[in-house]
Amino acid sequence: MPFHLLIDFTAFVFAFYDPLFEALQLVVYGDTAMFTRPPTQKVRSPSDLATIAELERAVQAREPEFQLAEILFMNLDSTNPRIRIGGPIEGYIVRGAEYAYAVDNPFTAQVPYSSILPNHVNGYSGIVVSLFSFHFGSFGSKPVRWIYFSLGIMGALIFLSGNLLWIKFRRRKHRGGECIPAQVNASVPMTRLTVGVCLGTVLGFAMCILAAKWLPHWQVDIGFWQQAAYYAGFMVAIFWSFYRRPVIAAR
Repeated sequence: MPFHLLIDFTAFVFAFYDPLFEALQLVVYGDTAMFTRPPTQKVRSPSDLATIAELERAVQAREPEFQLAEILFMNLDSTNPRIRIGGPIEGYIVRGAEYAYAVDNPFTAQVPYSSILPNHVNGYSGIVVSLFSFHFGSFGSKPVRWIYFSLGIMGALIFLSGNLLWIKFRRRKHRGGECIPAQVNASVPMTRLTVGVCLGTVLGFAMCILAAKWLPHWQVDIGFWQQAAYYAGFMVAIFWSFYRRPVIAAR
């Protein structure tokens, strides 16, 4: 239970990060800007982009142990172009699941925001980075992630077995004089949904992960097909749990 409360809280912070900032801006800061934003620039051609080596050197000037691993370009055709650079830094708690990140200017190779880099965190950003690290389990490398995985599966099994035990005891309570108690009508949908939803969630995530591994080889909308793969697996399990008896469907 403590593990799942931790995941719930950090997932809330992770999922509603932007709305929380917007609410903070509205309620606390008002007309005062929460962050100092860089001045707008004229729209530039992609041919003016800084080289990858220049971008890496710009980040390493702030974080010498940084090793560039991924680049995400954003708003290149606007007056506020940005680039997010990610890479591993051994021995530090980082912002992402695996990488530390820096926000850079893709044309001038300047790093306006450095508070998300491990050696430049302040009090507030340190709390945010810690929450992200707790959510991903990145503070302890692979052993901690396998512990996270095991605890997560245990939580799903506890929910599944708990519901099934409740249905079983309810069935015994209503058995009367029958040798084999009949299933109470109200418990039948609960039993089927317990099997379908629990196992469907696991199957859906498995298909979603497979889609993420296979789809990059095709020119398709990966986000859409990941969601489609998840709900396909989920609905197949729901259908199967209502098509077969719950015990047989679970097996």
